[in-house]
Parts: sequence; C-alpha cells; structure tokens
Amino acid sequence: DKLNACEKYAQSAAVSTEALKFCQGLPKDAELTMYIRILRYCKAQALYNLKDFRGAAKELDIDIAHESDQLRLKFLAGCYLQCKEWSKALVLANRIVQRYPDNYSFHLQRAQIYAGMNQPQKAIDDLSSCLQLKKFMIKNTGLGAMAVLEEREVRLLRASMYDKIGKKDLAQKDRAALKDAAD
Repeated sequence: DKLNACEKYAQSAAVSTEALKFCQGLPKDAELTMYIRILRYCKAQALYNLKDFRGAAKELDIDIAHESDQLRLKFLAGCYLQCKEWSKALVLANRIVQRYPDNYSFHLQRAQIYAGMNQPQKAIDDLSSCLQLKKFMIKNTGLGAMAVLEEREVRLLRASMYDKIGKKDLAQKDRAALKDAAD
C-alpha cells in the first residue's frame, strides 16, 4: 500500500505477488483471509495504475461473489470498463446503483458503460440522474472546483449521447450550460 502511495506500482505488484504466494502455504483462517484480500486489492491498484486493467480485474474478481464493499465493486467495474468488457461492467454497475441509488459517481460510471455499449438513451437517463443528484449535493456542500469538473464531465458525455440520438438542440443546451459556467 505504501509503494502504491509512492507511485512505485511495479514494485507494489511484485511485493504483493510474493506475499500472496507466501500466504498460499499458510493455514487458512479469518485473519489470513483478510490479509489476502488486502494484498489482492493493493496488487489490483498497482496493476490498474500500470494500465494492466485485465490483471487488476483478475485480482478483484476472485472474491466478487461475496463482495459487499461498494468501492471495491466500483473499482472492479472500472477495470471492466477500461477493458471494454461491457456486460461484466454493467452487471456490477447495476448491482451498485441498485444498492446506492442516490450516489452520483455510481450513476456516472453506469452511464459511461452504457455509452460504451452504444445505448445512448440509457446513458442519458443516468447522466440526468447525476445532474439531479449533484444539484442536491451542491446545495448542501457548496460549489467547489471538483463539482464543476464533475458537472463538465457529465454534460459533455450527455451532449455526445444527445448527438447520437439526433437531439442536437439538447446537446447544444448542455454545451451552452458549460460555456455559461466557464464564463
């Protein structure tokens, strides 16, 4: 984990791999299982940062049937998104959005998956949900630079999806809203 924090991803992957090999020879118990999960997650983070998205997904996928941690599920869906394994990514994204329907970032990730699957209307629906959720969040937390960047990402993707379905006027409205925000 410290190697990942220092951006020494290759070293982190190597250390994690060796530690996982060492753990294979030990008697299994709850504590060892927890350490193995942590090691796999660290290795997956390192591989992801090394652009080995399939390798990262392989590490995370081992425990996925029993996984309930929303961030790990989102991370695995992100790995599948990068690999363009749309159906696997969508299964996870649907699972996360169903559990946490008020989470902005989960809707955004699912919209990106729908966009990759060339399902623009479904992407638009999720992106519109993002904007509604963000309005609520902005009122309660204040508008910061991160919120502006997130809205920009959502509006640009939604504009491109509107273009795909031939709704140029709605695409232009999203682009105009971005221009107004930038001004």
